[in-house]
Amino acid sequence: MSRENLDTVGRVLDAFRDLDYDRAAAEFAADAEWHNTDSFPGQRVCCGPDEIKAFWESLSDVFALGANAEVGQIVEHGDIVVTETHSRGRGKASGAPVEARWGTVFELRDGKVVRAQIFGDYRRALRAAGLTE
Repeated sequence: MSRENLDTVGRVLDAFRDLDYDRAAAEFAADAEWHNTDSFPGQRVCCGPDEIKAFWESLSDVFALGANAEVGQIVEHGDIVVTETHSRGRGKASGAPVEARWGTVFELRDGKVVRAQIFGDYRRALRAAGLTE
């Protein structure tokens, strides 16, 4: 099961990097939740693939990130996958440089993401998932 979970999260991250939000959202269960960190603009909790996709699109309206997203460490334990991501880009209106690092805890069920929770850093994400570095 764990290889399937890693593959699912890998497809989400690849699609997100490519700004293909339809492809990324297809990996989420119908009842999935996306919980944002306070560092991201917009709503804190998004429910269902359509609402999650709309949130991602709203970020793309403000920031030009795309292919500048790099995945660092990935840890898997059962139905939990924790990732470290580093993005660089520019504000679309201001042109100001934007750099963000975050950790995400993905919870999966039957090969689909059922919950993703974003944290300001990877270590916090690991602790939240009950894992250590």
